Amino acid sequence: MNTYTKKLEFSFLPDGRLNVPYLGATAKKMLEQGSAEEALVLFRTISYDDQRGYLGHYGMGLCYVKTGETQMALSSFEAAFTLNPKPYIAVAILETLTQVRELQRAKMNAIRFKFLAKDSPILDKRISQVIELAETDEKISPNTIDLK
Repeated sequence: MNTYTKKLEFSFLPDGRLNVPYLGATAKKMLEQGSAEEALVLFRTISYDDQRGYLGHYGMGLCYVKTGETQMALSSFEAAFTLNPKPYIAVAILETLTQVRELQRAKMNAIRFKFLAKDSPILDKRISQVIELAETDEKISPNTIDLK
């Protein structure tokens, strides 16, 4: 039995459902080792799981960040957030938007995510940072400065 066949064997539970914890751990390890494209395949498979598909979408977002495909990353993070609005997913969305300097969009999302911040000090801090950064950017933007 080769390694690939062995991995496939553990990909499903005896009742035929996806073994999401195994697939997720394997994909995470692949991503950490720099194999984002291979990890993406496993995360995409997880995204089809009815109960934990959000983990697949979140993982796909992480892969896309690694490969520099930020719009795909945002789409994946948004899909994950829609399925399961968790603070860590909100942080990933804000981080990605900030990274690509879409500060006004980040600010709108930060305001949208405030309902989660009461349970997450990390998200609360990131929301404050994003709003401050966006407001600073508004003040120094060439579109708002009177150059006369």
